[in-house]
Amino acid sequence: MALTGRIKYFPAVSLFNAVATLAFIIPACFHSVHAVVWAQLAAAVVAAMSSVWLHQRIIGLDWRALARECLFLTVPIVVLVCVSLTMRSNVPLYFQSPSWALAATVALGAISYAGAVVLLRREIVTGILDAARSLRLSAGASTGVSMKNASVAK
Repeated sequence: MALTGRIKYFPAVSLFNAVATLAFIIPACFHSVHAVVWAQLAAAVVAAMSSVWLHQRIIGLDWRALARECLFLTVPIVVLVCVSLTMRSNVPLYFQSPSWALAATVALGAISYAGAVVLLRREIVTGILDAARSLRLSAGASTGVSMKNASVAK
């Protein structure tokens, strides 16, 4: 919003989101932890909806087109969830420490998600490699060292 010069709408929407969050969470505090979790979920949905409204209305962002472009990510998300749930039930057999079990679950989930994204959209890999190449070239240009002819001194 700052890039479009329409940042003036942001404080009002932030205030609305904060009030909505409090309106959901404070009454839930008197019930149970599960009620608070559901209240946080409801507050997040309200915040997401107000953000989408703000971006569509004020900036003109086409969220439907953006959602269509991101729809392919549902498959990697399902893969991530399945791997994580499988790991959740099997990891304690291999690790004594809950920290290591969590680390293994997160690592394997991230690898499975990235692998599914790469399998579905190979052009993402070429885009990442092109970006890395351009960063490496620009880093060499800023230091005055050519990356093509750079060698390690022995």
